[in-house]
Amino acid sequence: MNDLIEVEKSLSELVSEAEIQHNLVVDLEKEAASASSSSSQDTNAAHLKSCRQCTESITQLMLKLDGVQISRDAAADALRAGDRERAKKLTVLLTRRKKLVKTLNETGARADDLLQQLEARS
Repeated sequence: MNDLIEVEKSLSELVSEAEIQHNLVVDLEKEAASASSSSSQDTNAAHLKSCRQCTESITQLMLKLDGVQISRDAAADALRAGDRERAKKLTVLLTRRKKLVKTLNETGARADDLLQQLEARS
């Protein structure tokens, strides 16, 4: 069960970091939308820099998530061995990981779109 505790801890940390990045992207989208295309070069450059940092952070989170080792086979093995508690915990963690992958992909796509828009303004 210690391995599951570590996986759960890692996923919790990644979820928190993903929420931070999501909120940053949303804030950047709002700022970019409110800034007109005639905004100062400094403002555009600042938004562009922040957006690049966000996309890099999201990529790093995805790489960290890839390092979280958990498999469906482990849940199936636990179930076959009669360890329902472990199988249930693994299934919950797998679901959490899947949701996190989806969130990071969606946030990354939004950040990439925003980056393209900001680069077009420059």
